[in-house]
Amino acid sequence: MDEYEDQKDENADRQLIHDFNFYISEDGIKHISQADYHTRFRNILWTSDINQELPIKMAKEGFGGEIPLTVPTNFFKQIELFRNEICMQMKRRVTGINDGEYVMVQYNWQQFYDKAMLFAKTLHHFGIKERTTISIMGYNSPEHFIAMMGSFLANCVITEIYITNGAEACHQQVIHSRSKLIVCDTLATYKEKFLPYKADYLAKGIRSVILFGELSYERTFSKKKGEIRIYNWTQALSFGENVENQVIFRRLKDQEPGQCCNLVYTSGTTGDSKGVMLSHDNMTWYWSVQNKLLEHKGIPDYRTQVVHQVCYLPMSHITAQMSDFMRLICYNQPLLLTFAQPDALMSATLVETLREARPTEFLAVPRIYEKLRDIIKDQMRESSQIRKSLFKWAKEKGYQNILARQENEPSPFGYNLSKFMILNKIKKELGLDRIEKLYYGAAPLSDKVKKFFASLNMPLINMYGLSESAAATTYMEDANIRLHKAGKTFPGTQMKVFNPDEQGVGEICLKGRNIFMGYLDNDQDSQEVFDGEGYFHTGDMGFIDQDGFLEITGRIKELIITAGGENVSPLQIENQLRENCPLLRQAVVIGDERKFLIALFTLKVKFDVQLGKPTNELAPEVLSYIQTLNSKARTTREAGEDPNVLTFIQKCVDQVNSKAISRVNQIKKWKVLDKDFSIDGGELTPTMKVKRKYIAKKYQDVIDQIFHEPKL
Repeated sequence: MDEYEDQKDENADRQLIHDFNFYISEDGIKHISQADYHTRFRNILWTSDINQELPIKMAKEGFGGEIPLTVPTNFFKQIELFRNEICMQMKRRVTGINDGEYVMVQYNWQQFYDKAMLFAKTLHHFGIKERTTISIMGYNSPEHFIAMMGSFLANCVITEIYITNGAEACHQQVIHSRSKLIVCDTLATYKEKFLPYKADYLAKGIRSVILFGELSYERTFSKKKGEIRIYNWTQALSFGENVENQVIFRRLKDQEPGQCCNLVYTSGTTGDSKGVMLSHDNMTWYWSVQNKLLEHKGIPDYRTQVVHQVCYLPMSHITAQMSDFMRLICYNQPLLLTFAQPDALMSATLVETLREARPTEFLAVPRIYEKLRDIIKDQMRESSQIRKSLFKWAKEKGYQNILARQENEPSPFGYNLSKFMILNKIKKELGLDRIEKLYYGAAPLSDKVKKFFASLNMPLINMYGLSESAAATTYMEDANIRLHKAGKTFPGTQMKVFNPDEQGVGEICLKGRNIFMGYLDNDQDSQEVFDGEGYFHTGDMGFIDQDGFLEITGRIKELIITAGGENVSPLQIENQLRENCPLLRQAVVIGDERKFLIALFTLKVKFDVQLGKPTNELAPEVLSYIQTLNSKARTTREAGEDPNVLTFIQKCVDQVNSKAISRVNQIKKWKVLDKDFSIDGGELTPTMKVKRKYIAKKYQDVIDQIFHEPKL
């Protein structure tokens, strides 16, 4: 049997090699010759060594056969195309101008290039060698992007750290990535996130910190040995002025598309965070294909039609890196990025930035769309009855139009009038009057939110992807929008459903040049996620319908296995609970190795912008709703103890239970928690995904109590 398996593996290896042309440098070939064939596909399909160059598996024809490029190669191309065009802008207080009022500060491509080269030369001055990892943490800004690009120009590897990480999590990532330099936004960030582990950083050879958000603060530096020296942005770049450009160009000669350039750490929703190694080709290939698609569309003068985007999602997430930074660096159509203020995710300043930038494309996590919906609803709540009626009528026409588009049918009668009278005005109010495409990703979005925006003639397009796939692996054309699908397989990639059940649901597996190199220093997990056909096993569950559209149903690791051995996907139940109960913000189903399922609920509450945390005060829409239930509750605790509110929630649960595919999938008990989940509380990742294991551990006593209480 073992001999048969070995022969089968050898045949799979041969087939894998037959299907592709390989691109690799001479040094890479030396590593290939030392490949360990006892560990399947090591150094060919995957690696856990950050210094290992992997062969690029180029398809013999089609989009998968695009020429491999590095990030700097794309950057130099953009300089030639758009040298004097504005590419980045951000509102800032500038000393001496209008008494410190906010003004728009802009960068053109030539300025971007000059500053990025200075940063690269500063790294050389600091003794940072090629292939060294640079840890970067902070809010988005032009200087942040300059630090990223400068690191690539110096032939270094970047790793972006979540801005919400505590000092311990920052320390783990800096040490695991073997970083030799820390770049962060402010002195306050350094003191809070890095200073507590200064001694350990010194022991690992970190001698300098660059603050890209401190443009010119005054500071006297200690010249004592054994100290970490902290430089503001202006000081740091000044060190690069005395280094010749040729020094950087010599570094770039050793840079290969198959080398790692980016370490993205997973958010750890179902386990420990892992360092995802992405090569230059992983990062650039997606946009090489998008450039080809742009040419095929035959848009006249597309190189003069500017795409406007707002940059606000954290760069620690691969979706933000690919949609903002890599699009800017690679896309053949001019892009103007307007950076939002640091508090954009926590306050209303994002809407202000949207109104100023008027983006043509916009990407958000589900929580942002929920906030935008709430803004519109709050405005409508205070409107006259006539306007409310007109809004309801316009929404109906808007939704009918989206349904017609899905079936390639003409718009319904009255739709154009509804656009003119209502829908276009709502778009303008949000700064979305020029919007052409709205995307979402990173976490599930409720059907109600999808329907709400679709009814406003703003259908939300789901982009499916992972850190390991360098973001999106699906796409959806305007003419083929499906509200509840995740799109079709991206050109040049392959997708299959592994081990499908009777409904066609199985594990989603991906193959293509966007798929990552492996997990840093983690042979076991790197090997386990690739099969003999070269497919990456995502751990996500879903199916592909008859039209080729993907639908996600959950995560394999999130599957609940009850005491009776039944498999339950909690995601679908949770979505239905939130859909049916307008009071709920979060619903988490628990039931591993238990006889039945329970749920933990949180209510929609007000958000404290100053503290960056949810309060215990009920949100306005919840207050309005529970008044119809004869409830006087104002806080989560009061609502959780109010018989009228509890009775209503139980009715919502009963409705979901009545539609369950079996009794095993029904919620038998539940509890309303006093606090909403938050990043600060540890229940949510920075992209607002629920951290199930952490929740199960944090609320263990509450869960045990629910299971032992009599049934409702």
